[in-house]
Amino acid sequence: MIREILYNPVLPQIQIFSIWVVLVALALLNFRRLRGTARWHSRFFLTLLRVGVISGLCFLLLRPMEEINRGVFGQRPVFTILVDTSKSMDTKDCDERSRIDVVSEHLREGYKGFLNDLSRSFDIRYAEFSEEFGVTTLGELAEGVEPKGEKSDLNSALVNAANSLQGRQTAGMLLVSDGRDNETGEVASAASYLKSLNLPVWSTTVGATGEAKDVFLSARINQSFLFKEQEGQIQVDLSQTGYKGWYVQVELLREGEPVGLKQVMFKSGAERVTFPVKEENKGTYKYTVRAEPLH
Repeated sequence: MIREILYNPVLPQIQIFSIWVVLVALALLNFRRLRGTARWHSRFFLTLLRVGVISGLCFLLLRPMEEINRGVFGQRPVFTILVDTSKSMDTKDCDERSRIDVVSEHLREGYKGFLNDLSRSFDIRYAEFSEEFGVTTLGELAEGVEPKGEKSDLNSALVNAANSLQGRQTAGMLLVSDGRDNETGEVASAASYLKSLNLPVWSTTVGATGEAKDVFLSARINQSFLFKEQEGQIQVDLSQTGYKGWYVQVELLREGEPVGLKQVMFKSGAERVTFPVKEENKGTYKYTVRAEPLH
């Protein structure tokens, strides 16, 4: 249990201090004024009593309050191990084993060694992430997790992991990933946020050291439905790894037939293109989008 004294003064503290100085000065002047009319000891103790009363009243004007933070003292600092469970972790490029299998094996072995040593000083927590963040256990990760996430959102994962520890003393975070961030979030902003919390992050990567090349896309229409003859737009968001500076050809198909074609250059990690759509008749129509890098 940790106790802290907080102050919520009625007046600004400088004003309260000024009042205290003036009243103490008046008490000392009165001590001198009574010289010759009362004994020195009587005047001294009377003045001391007045100064004590003045100090007590000014202290009450500061409105001191005790804040009790229960359940913190004696708790070990939290150390979080954050594991990537997106589909890219299922890539078998670790001596013909998947990346997630290697992570699970190291966690099983670590429980008998360094993790056991760490747990003596830290409260070790486990979490997993892809496009979503979730709390998990060592047992679930060590037994083997099937990577199902469509994307790796490092930015949201780091921020959510930090927010889940609010109110607790933290020792740091270990990020285990293949490093493929194919979401549009800025990891730099998450790093700045963690720095403001004084929360250190260590990272370890799994998988081949060569740069993987891939293009990811998601498409959505700008409205839930369209009326007949009403024009809408299909918005296509593209992200890449290993194709910066390349052109990519984006094709729109309606019921399997090409109806639109655009080219865009990857100037950064993510780009966006749009296709206009309009139907003359009522009904449900299937649109498909595909992308192909151009050599």
